[in-house]
Amino acid sequence: MAANRAEAASRPDFAASLPDLRWIDRERAGLFTLIGQMRGAFSSMQRWPCMDRLFQCVSASVLEREGETRWHELGGQYNDAGQPTCAPSSAIAKHVTKKVATSKRGVLWLDGHGHHWALRLVRLPQQPAIVTLGVLASPPGMLPTVNGISVAAVPVQIWLYHRAEQVLWLIHTLVLEQRRSEIIIPDVLLGQVTWGGDRSQWPRDWRQNVLQVLHSLTVLHVGFLDIRRAGWPPALGPHSRLITSVEDTGRNQSGSAGCPGYCPMHTAVARHGHFRIQIGPGFLGVLGLHQTQTQGCGTRQIRHYDFHRVPLGDAGQRLEQARRAGLVKTYSVQTRIFGWTGQGIMNHRQQAILDGLIGETTRGRASDREDRADIVVGNRVPAAAGQSKIKCGLLRRGERYVSFNGNGVRRHRGYRVIGEQGRGWLYKCGFGTVAPVDRPAEVQSFLAGLEQLSETLGLVVAAVDPRAGTWVNLQTLLTMARSRTGWQAIDRLHLRLYGPEDYLQRLRVYVVGAAGFRGIQVPASVPVANSVTLDLKARMERLGITHAELAKHLGKKRPYVTAVLNEKRPWPNGMLPRCEEFLACWEQGRDRD
Repeated sequence: MAANRAEAASRPDFAASLPDLRWIDRERAGLFTLIGQMRGAFSSMQRWPCMDRLFQCVSASVLEREGETRWHELGGQYNDAGQPTCAPSSAIAKHVTKKVATSKRGVLWLDGHGHHWALRLVRLPQQPAIVTLGVLASPPGMLPTVNGISVAAVPVQIWLYHRAEQVLWLIHTLVLEQRRSEIIIPDVLLGQVTWGGDRSQWPRDWRQNVLQVLHSLTVLHVGFLDIRRAGWPPALGPHSRLITSVEDTGRNQSGSAGCPGYCPMHTAVARHGHFRIQIGPGFLGVLGLHQTQTQGCGTRQIRHYDFHRVPLGDAGQRLEQARRAGLVKTYSVQTRIFGWTGQGIMNHRQQAILDGLIGETTRGRASDREDRADIVVGNRVPAAAGQSKIKCGLLRRGERYVSFNGNGVRRHRGYRVIGEQGRGWLYKCGFGTVAPVDRPAEVQSFLAGLEQLSETLGLVVAAVDPRAGTWVNLQTLLTMARSRTGWQAIDRLHLRLYGPEDYLQRLRVYVVGAAGFRGIQVPASVPVANSVTLDLKARMERLGITHAELAKHLGKKRPYVTAVLNEKRPWPNGMLPRCEEFLACWEQGRDRD
């Protein structure tokens, strides 16, 4: 034991402070995960078909099978050479696009500006849009061609996969911390994220490795195709890059003139270099609405953000609408950044389950915790229906728990594993809509992931029979899931999940140890704002404004205003800007009336 303590004490600290939780556009979170699953994404593109050729082949087949009248109805048309093809937004084009997205091969495509692309089309779970990942080749006529497409200049040695995913999550977190589109990442920090705290395990050319991943992300373009409303093609161009530039500024000594104050290692004594990274305009998704100003011009145009306040006017309303629609999700910073450190700490399935739990944290209106959790004390919990409470024998009397069991009408009551509408725990934890044939295996996989997280975080998994009021523990659920029809019996139960009050600290300790660090500091900054009402209520409390005073200014009744602020009623049109103006007057010391 003494040897273990000595070994832990000899480990280095992580070179920067990291929060426990942050927020992200749900679509971008799925995109990061997708990139982390793509190994050799463009390695076989010389054998990919041309998209226009696919349109022609399928269109000709439909013409022969259905006849010209029906073919025209489906969007068939002739090209300039008199060959059958189809309109970009036609039913034929949408069918071809769906087929390509479900295959594991990519396509080559020549856009309307004469640019050659190698594309991978992939569907994201729980998202209607098809993601297009593309790399740009040289102009036509410059290089040898395959299927009429110049491919020799396409960078086939693109490094994506797990390392790229880690880098994207780190960049996203640091953008939220540094609050600007151009950020500084120390090279040592990227090395620690990739290979952990033990420098003896780093490759000799570690700096070139992380730089290769960064440069790979700069050539990657991302587009989204909503084929329900539109068809081909994706919107790709200078605006579609997640990372627009990476500059290697060389090696520096922290604290010198070459180390900016917002560098995460500015106060560290360790020698380090800098990578200056500029994110694209679409990197943040809806969180980009927090932008406050733009500085500079051209390629050095820097956007500044204020994530600690919800913006005024239309941007604030759009953010609130996105949050209510579930388009903004909470993620565990530690597990997303360090999930694949070294040989791997937590796989995609475990990460998704953990984020699903955190997203369903039952919130307390007066909570000052980072996760806003409403702490449950003891073993008396809400019944499956009604206002009564029942005893849960799996919880300890007098213990304090965080409840990961939903809000709104399901507050503290949890969910079925699949549910009647397919929106139960599997859906909330990233499994998507599970086909009936896959349900037995997916339920087992979900419960196995919960078992692993339970060992790490001390979770209590409790399923209640809504009719009998009896409880079933995790081991019994695992036994039930092994039978052919066991998932059906499990799905009749309401699954509830509880964690110890200090689960975030336990998670941090687990990640620190698994990644080979002595510790990871917590930043002193306040949590990022992701709710209009939370931001307004915090400002009102700071200014000493009561609900009655705000209601008087708005010409509304106090109970109605309270219901809106407590998220029991939606914001009516025009009310939010008036609230913002009223608070702004108080903050600037102007006439309050």
